[in-house]
Formats: sequence, C-alpha cells, structure tokens
Amino acid sequence: MSSIESALVPTNPRRRILWLVVAHTVVGLIGMCFAARFPSLRAAAFFGIVNSQASLLGIWGSLGSGPWCWRLTGVVVGVGYLCLLLEAGISESSVAMFLLLAPSTTFVMMPLLIVRFLRVGVRPDSSLVTSKGRIQFSIRHLMILTFVVACSTTIGKWVQPDIPQGVMFFRWLSIIVTFGLVGVLPVWFVLATKQPVLFGVVLVAVGACAGYCLGWILYEFGFGIVATTTQATAVVASLLIVRSCGYRLVRLGPSSTADQSAKANAC
Repeated sequence: MSSIESALVPTNPRRRILWLVVAHTVVGLIGMCFAARFPSLRAAAFFGIVNSQASLLGIWGSLGSGPWCWRLTGVVVGVGYLCLLLEAGISESSVAMFLLLAPSTTFVMMPLLIVRFLRVGVRPDSSLVTSKGRIQFSIRHLMILTFVVACSTTIGKWVQPDIPQGVMFFRWLSIIVTFGLVGVLPVWFVLATKQPVLFGVVLVAVGACAGYCLGWILYEFGFGIVATTTQATAVVASLLIVRSCGYRLVRLGPSSTADQSAKANAC
C-alpha cells in the first residue's frame, strides 16, 4: 500500500463497510418501490441492482473473513432476501427469481472459492505477509467443497421441474452467465491493481457491451444494457469503497491462515 493510499484509509474501515451494507439495503428497497410503480427500464435498473448485491454476497462469501459457516449462511439468507425483494419489485414468482439469482451467485462464488483455496482473500493489505510456501489443502477445504456440491445437487433436483427447456433454457443460461461474469470480473481489476478507477470505467463499458449481447438473445436491448450497466456500476463502486478502506486482494500469510483455521474450528 502506498503512502498516499495509507493516508486515505479511514480510522474505522468496518464502520464504512457497515454503512455500505446499509446503503445497499436502502437502495434495494427504494428500487423495489420504483420498479413496481414504473416498469420497463426502471425495472431493468432494479434488476441490475439486485444482481449486483447478489454478486457482492458471493464475493464476500468466498473471499471475506470470518468462519466459513457464517459466511455460507449469510449468502443463503441474503439470496433468499433478494429473491423476495425481486419478486415484490417486478411481480415475478419467487421460484423464478431463485432460478436466476442462486445460479448467478454460485457462478460468482465458484471461481473465487478456488482462489480462496489457493490462500488468497480480501484483507487489509498492511496486516498481511505474502506466503511463499506451497499451496496445501486441508480436510476442512474438502468438507466445505463436499458440502457445497451436495447442497447444489439437492437444490438442482428440487428446482429441476421448474427449469425451462429448449430455447428458454438457452436464454435462462445466457442471463446467468452474463450477470455472473459482470459480477465476478471487477474483483481482481479493482482490488488487485494500481489503477482501479480506470479499470472500473472499462468494466462498466464491458458490462454495457455484455448487456447489448444479451439483448440479442432476449430481444430486449434496453433491458439488457440497463441491467448489466447498473450491475457493473454498483459492483465497481462498492469494491472501490472497500478498497478505500484499505482492503486488497492479497495472498494470505501463515499467520493469517492460522487465524482463519482457529475461527473455522470455533464454528
């Protein structure tokens, strides 16, 4: 961390993170009211906001600190809340919203969980020492992976009758992949580079292009562009705030790994 960035780090970064969570909650509730009263493009913006919050949940659940069971529980509860919020905002069934949000959140989490197993996480940069040792996997990692796969399989069997088939399945999969990619790309470019603002602007443009491509599939260019642009902007802005609090995507040192193991055992 440079001396300039160190001077800009707030004395209480956790409080700023808490205010960020509160702001997302308030914006989501306000967006729900506006989307219900004014459909079309405002509903698309609301859809993008909710997907950005689902992406941030996936990022926190994979790379955040704290016991893994608490983070996994937080992701599950958060996705359930977002499904209900989206259902109230755009008047769709909760099952349909779950079929969109849960897979897109999983799409964000899976590559980041692999990164986490390689001892990489989001931590205050000044408190970590880079680990040069070999990458090692523990029984806890295997248990977490087994649990996630078992839950995913169970949920897949439960919702399989509601999954669309044929052309609708292709559209459904396109939405999941598009919003998943827009949600996961900013992690490295914002939290692990020296020019996060510049990369953030590029990522918003990439989000708009992804929405345009999605519009070709859904025949809804306005909806796709507005939704993905809103999602990319919200994720990038949120991660920039996290970065301003001194958090970076860094390789966990031996001491940090021991702390994480102790927290996991406490769970």
